[in-house]
Amino acid sequence: MRSWVKGLIAGGTAILLLAAFGFGYDRVNRAYPAPVRAAHTLGETFETNGLEITGTDSRLMSIAQFREQYPDIIVDIGYQQEDGSILPEENVRILLASVRVKILSEGANIPFLYSAGVQSGTWRNGMSFDLFAQLNDLEPDADGYYHLILPYQILSLQFLEKDWETVESRSYEIVFSLYPTRHILQLET
Repeated sequence: MRSWVKGLIAGGTAILLLAAFGFGYDRVNRAYPAPVRAAHTLGETFETNGLEITGTDSRLMSIAQFREQYPDIIVDIGYQQEDGSILPEENVRILLASVRVKILSEGANIPFLYSAGVQSGTWRNGMSFDLFAQLNDLEPDADGYYHLILPYQILSLQFLEKDWETVESRSYEIVFSLYPTRHILQLET
């Protein structure tokens, strides 16, 4: 077979593959558009995944400040550094976000909140389940609202040294859902 025929077949195949890719790409993007970002501030109420959520307060504190405020809560850092030693307490901050939550639909539940992660720029972390269990009584008030504290640990080993120096002044937000609406609670620390 002549080389120009081979080139024609290869070119035609490449065009067909590109067209199929473009058609598939367009079809997926029509079916699943980009998420809508809904940023909420403290005091603002929003609904997601069958829950009504209102952020009421947020605080960033050292381990010493946390122990002073919550003397009966056990804080187990337990993170090892590269040299095998335990991360010093001064290299840990605890971010607490107080929320008021009401279950709106059957099937929705408080454990959904376990997936709510905190972020600041490119840094992200999940909830400290041990602290959550110690800080919260999972009983609603007379009006059906749960008053919860969502705890997050922030470790120096998760940051570059220059970024850790600004950990107190960074902006933090909790991401409650990702799709189709990305519900974010902006915190004040």
